[in-house]
Amino acid sequence: MSVNEWSREIKESFGDLVDILEMKWKNHLGIRVREPDKLPEVAKKLKELGFSQNLLITAIDWIDENRIELVYHFNRMDSRAIAWVRTSVPRDNPEVPSIWKIFRSSVIHEIETFDLMGVTFKGHPDLRRMFLPPDWNLPPPQRKDFDPKMARNYDWRSKVYEAYNPYQEVIAKENDTIYYLSVGPQHPAMHGCWRLLLKCEGDTILEAWPEFGFVHRGIEKLAEYRTYEQISIFTDRFDYIASLAWNLTYAMAVEDLLGIEVPEPAKWLRVALAEMQRIISHLTWLAAACADIGTFHSMFLYTIREREKLFDLVEMLSGARLTYTLTRIGGVGIFKHADTIPDGWFNRVLDFVKEFRKRMKEYEEIVFSNETFYVRTRGIGVIRGKAAIEAGATGPVLRAAGIRYDVRKIAPYMVYEEVDFEIPTGTKGDVFDRWYVRFREMQESARIIEQVIEQMPKSGPLRIKVPPPKFKVSGEGFARTENPRGEAMLYIIGRGGDKPYRMRVRSPTLCNLYLTHYLLRGARIADLPAIVGSLDPSMGEVDR
Repeated sequence: MSVNEWSREIKESFGDLVDILEMKWKNHLGIRVREPDKLPEVAKKLKELGFSQNLLITAIDWIDENRIELVYHFNRMDSRAIAWVRTSVPRDNPEVPSIWKIFRSSVIHEIETFDLMGVTFKGHPDLRRMFLPPDWNLPPPQRKDFDPKMARNYDWRSKVYEAYNPYQEVIAKENDTIYYLSVGPQHPAMHGCWRLLLKCEGDTILEAWPEFGFVHRGIEKLAEYRTYEQISIFTDRFDYIASLAWNLTYAMAVEDLLGIEVPEPAKWLRVALAEMQRIISHLTWLAAACADIGTFHSMFLYTIREREKLFDLVEMLSGARLTYTLTRIGGVGIFKHADTIPDGWFNRVLDFVKEFRKRMKEYEEIVFSNETFYVRTRGIGVIRGKAAIEAGATGPVLRAAGIRYDVRKIAPYMVYEEVDFEIPTGTKGDVFDRWYVRFREMQESARIIEQVIEQMPKSGPLRIKVPPPKFKVSGEGFARTENPRGEAMLYIIGRGGDKPYRMRVRSPTLCNLYLTHYLLRGARIADLPAIVGSLDPSMGEVDR
C-alpha cells in the first residue's frame, strides 16, 4: 500500500476525528488526532495496516500556547515508511491513554516522557521515575519553564546517599525463598552507571526492572541553549564509541531542517567513516563481551590492537582519537584545520582492511575452538522473531532474533544504495547469535569501505559553508540512521532562531536495555553479565 492508500483508510475509519497532514518527507504518513482519547484506536489501525514499532515519542512544550504536543513515530519492517501521529494536551493536565497494549515498544518511551515532561499515560503498566530520583519534587526538567538552576533546590547529596548507600543492606527478603537484589549502578557487569533491581528465587531471576539516569547528561535540554554548530560537539558524547555515527545523524537532521545538500565526495566519505566507526564499536564490544563471558581476556588485547589502527586512521583526518566532531553540518571536516584528505590515507585504509580480514579469521578460530564460549552463550537470553519486534529491539539485537531489518537497506541514506552488502541475521536470538551478527557485520563493513574508496570522487569540496543567517529557520528536521547499536533517530524543531526549540533523540541502547525486563526472566544470576553485555550498553547515549 502507498501513503495515499493508508491516508484514505485512516480518514474513512475516523472521519473528522483526524486530519491527514501534508509531509515534507516522501513515504511519511502524517496524522493529527483531534481527541487524545482516540490515540489507542488510531494506533490499533496503524498496527492493522502493518506498522510494527513505536520508535519514539516526542513531547514538545508550546508554552506560549499552553499545550504540550505529542508526536509518535511508527516504523514498518518492510519499507521506509514512517507514520507520524500528533495530538495535543493542556500543560496543566497532560493526560493521554497509553498505547502499550497495542505497541509494547511504546512502554519505555511513555515512561521517559512521563518522567521528563510530566505527561501521564493512563493505563500504563509501570509508569514510574526511571531517570529522575523517585521523590523528585521539582517541575519536569524538559519543560520550557524549567530553569536548570532549579535543580540546586534538590538535595542531591543526601538523597542519593539514602537511596544508593553502598554500605546498606541491599538484599531484602520477601519470604523464605524470594528476595530482591540490586545490581549496580557501580558494577562491572553493567558496563556503565545504571541499575537492575532483580526479584530472585535462589539463583533464578523472576523479574528485572532497569533504572537509568545516573550519568546526568541532559543533552536534549542543553541543546536548547546552544547554536546548531555548537551542538555538533555534544553528539560525540552521546556514545563515545560511536561518535562518528551520531555526528552523522545530527548533521543529516539539521541539513534536512535547513534544506541543504552536501557535496558528493562528502556523502561517500561519510559512509566510509560510519563503517569504520561501526567496526571500532563492535571491536570494543567484542573485547568486553569475551571478558564478561569469562572465556578469555586475551581477545581483549587482539581486538584493541585493530581498534587502535582505526583510531590512527581517523586521527589523520580529525586530529582526535575518540570524540571527533568530524562529520559537520554541510559535509565533513573542520575548515582551516581538517578540510582535506591527507595523501596516502585511502591506501592506508585499504591496507588495514586487507590485514583486518586475516585478523577476523583469527578471532573466529579463537571463539569456535572454545567450548566454554558455547556453554555461556547458546540458549541464553533468548528473544526471537515477533517478540523482538514487539519489545522494541533494533540493530544487531533485532537481526540476531531473525529479523532482516537494517535502516541502511530499508531506508538508504547517503550512498548506501550504491554499495553492495549483506544483512547478517541469527536464527535463535540468543547471546551467541548477537555475537555472530556483530562479527559478520564487521566483515560487511570492511566490504563497504573498499567499495566506497573505489567509487568515491577523489576531488572536490568535502564541506559547504552554511552562513549564520541560514540557520534562522522555522520548521522540522528529521534523520534516521543505522547506528552500531540499532536505529538512531534525531528530530529537531526550529522557530527562526539560531538555536533549536526542541531536539529529540532516539537512543537504540535505551530501547535495547529495556529488553532486560523480558530477557532476564527465568535466567540465572550467573548469566546476567553475558545477557547484559550482549545488548552492547552505552550509558552516555541512554542518559542523553
